[in-house]
Amino acid sequence: GKRVPSEEEMVKMFKEVGFQDVKLEPLTGKDQILYNPELYFNVRSFIDIDNFKRTDSTFSLCTEEELQKAVEKVKEMEANGTLDTWFADKEKERQTFGQTLNLYATKPMR
Repeated sequence: GKRVPSEEEMVKMFKEVGFQDVKLEPLTGKDQILYNPELYFNVRSFIDIDNFKRTDSTFSLCTEEELQKAVEKVKEMEANGTLDTWFADKEKERQTFGQTLNLYATKPMR
């Protein structure tokens, strides 16, 4: 299911509680990644999920079942030869849309 609000919902929530100048900045640069580059750019390192998930606390939002399902999907793509193409496509998306989104806002003093 959905775990995070949309960009529009985030801006609206912040404005509703008095924040101004709400700005969103995606993390899109080639070297702007959340994970250890040695692990991230070697897509097969995800298969060792117990090690890989230590690279970012956001993995704690996943259930063990979800993580294992993702590992199985990566193994399946590796077996059928689609893993590298899939990762290259995801990298293009990351560099276009960002891997994460920073939100900046100000709130006037009362």
